[in-house]
Amino acid sequence: MGSRKSSKTYLSKNHHGYCFRIKIPEDLQSYIGKKELRYSLKTQFFLEAQEMAEKLADNVKEIFATIRHGRIIQNLSDNELLPIVNEWWQAFSTLLEGLRIKCWNVPHFKKASVDHTDTSPPSKTALISPTLSEVARDFMNWGVTVEKWKPRSQTGFQQCLDDMLDFLGHDRMIHTITDRDIVGYRDAIYKRKLSTQRNIFFMGRANMFFRFAIEEKRLLPRGHENPVTGLIPKAKKNGKAQCRKPFDADDLKKLFHSTEYLNGTHEKPYQFWLPVLALYTGARIEELCQLYVSDIKQLSGVWCLDINEDRPDKSVKNGEQRLVPLHPVITDELNFIGYVKGLKNQLGRVFPGLKRIGNKYGHYPSRWFASYKNKCGIDPAPNKKVFHSFRMTMISHLTAKGVPLYQIKQVVGHSDVSDVTMNHYSEPLKPNVLMNQVVMNLDYDFNFSLLASANVADDVFPT
Repeated sequence: MGSRKSSKTYLSKNHHGYCFRIKIPEDLQSYIGKKELRYSLKTQFFLEAQEMAEKLADNVKEIFATIRHGRIIQNLSDNELLPIVNEWWQAFSTLLEGLRIKCWNVPHFKKASVDHTDTSPPSKTALISPTLSEVARDFMNWGVTVEKWKPRSQTGFQQCLDDMLDFLGHDRMIHTITDRDIVGYRDAIYKRKLSTQRNIFFMGRANMFFRFAIEEKRLLPRGHENPVTGLIPKAKKNGKAQCRKPFDADDLKKLFHSTEYLNGTHEKPYQFWLPVLALYTGARIEELCQLYVSDIKQLSGVWCLDINEDRPDKSVKNGEQRLVPLHPVITDELNFIGYVKGLKNQLGRVFPGLKRIGNKYGHYPSRWFASYKNKCGIDPAPNKKVFHSFRMTMISHLTAKGVPLYQIKQVVGHSDVSDVTMNHYSEPLKPNVLMNQVVMNLDYDFNFSLLASANVADDVFPT
């Protein structure tokens, strides 16, 4: 990588760190044998190097001015001038050695008395650092190329960066951001009355942004504290358990004995299939919405959902790729396989009408279900019983049946199921084993046969 030079900061950078550079006046070049001074500052921190370079530049220019004005160069012979230059060179070397220790203890730089006939750049006493927009661009590039963020993560980080920069100012230099600025941003987020998780979402990514600037890019000096430190709200203990509850038998009756289910009047296929699939597979809404026809497969006589990330538009939380056997209620009573085989595009998605919003196919289904469950009279209070409750309902049911947790984990994934012994089972069970030992225990006290009377073929749904 070639070196970069900034005329305003007297700095250039290579893979070792920053170097100080300044042009030697032409009337001294022949005695020093150089056209410029170049010296390693032995640091990779931009602001530290900048402050050192500015201090050096001011002192070096004072030396130039002293030589010129203290003794008239034109009236000196070479033999008289050489000792002066040597003395200056020694002073410069001493200054360099001491500066790395002392420069951070100097609160304000003294403006140098500079000969304005000097052709080197004018000294700048104010620190200069990249703008927040510039750092944000590098941060996103680092996340994609180094951290390998998935598209959904990229969208989330970009959303948070845009939000933070709108508040702090896109053109603010990063070293000017203070603790008070971040406190103001946090308070602005709190005023929106978001959930604790959303507050953590925004502040956590702000924390990563400044940590990147300090630790990865080294744009702030050593010892500079991350301004977000201590400002990230703490998640409530058992927060998810408190805000999300499983559905009970009465809830299931309200959901699946609705006019829409009994009369087959759903407007879209996903409105019929997503709730029943979630109840019998424990899959998350996005895992279901992103399914392709090729993900519905029969292995050793068992129909399964293959939850994977084999396409750019698919993402599985925590990498929990797995095979999930389909209960006979899904395959036989409700004829899900018939629906899939009846789709016109056998190379496409199971729910082709869903649009991807913010890298998620589940955007509109989530909104639809929130409205639907409220219409059914289920827990109108927010964040109590949601689509994720199907997953919790299945886990609770299997746990009550005495199914080993490590087997439940292999069906629903790692999250929401915790047990130390699960880590000892590394070999996945075969689909037929999972079917017999896990899925067939899903005997909800509810009659799904009434739903089978509704024609759920693909051609009855509006496109």
